Amino acid sequence: TSFPVGESETLVLGRDSKQCNIVLDENDLYIGRRHCEISFDGQRNQFFVKACSVNGVKLKNGKKIEKDDSAFLPRGTTVYLGSGENVFNLR
Repeated sequence: TSFPVGESETLVLGRDSKQCNIVLDENDLYIGRRHCEISFDGQRNQFFVKACSVNGVKLKNGKKIEKDDSAFLPRGTTVYLGSGENVFNLR
């Protein structure tokens, strides 16, 4: 499934349908109610990812974006949310 992100849009991922526009497995307690936010910065040609959950956002290279931290990530970066079953490729 693809989720397009426009220049002025932010995707909010998590398990709470009241806070998120992309709702993940509501029974996966490793997914925060408001797990992370993803937006696209056209000037940098990169994605901006902010972790909102205590479990953070894991990257394919083993690094992690901790809660309340954020990072610019290049296109093609793979991120893992929760127990690792929720995988997203930022394109």
